[in-house]
Amino acid sequence: PQTTPAKATEAVGSYQKLYTSSDATVCAKIMYNEGRGLKSKTELACIVWTILNRVDAGYGSTIQKVALAKNQFAYTAGAKTTSDYGYDLIALAKDVLETSIDLLGFSAPEKM
Repeated sequence: PQTTPAKATEAVGSYQKLYTSSDATVCAKIMYNEGRGLKSKTELACIVWTILNRVDAGYGSTIQKVALAKNQFAYTAGAKTTSDYGYDLIALAKDVLETSIDLLGFSAPEKM
């Protein structure tokens, strides 16, 4: 579990996010590849929660370091960001990332 609060990575309005737009896009592309055929938004969201749990457990110091680690998740740069059922996966990724911060106090470590 994290003990050091993260520095915010992206300012938006009067508050700062602990993830970047790029983090959300990477998560969306992983959801597309890993969740092909999944109709449930909850099941798709669990893919992002898995990434966040691994960040929290110390498997990498940032969302992208965990998400893009060799042989961990099916990421391809050209992957779509809309699911087979028409869901906006970037919006879903942002929702999970916001929820993780708001409800659970998730805080990614500082980026090096």
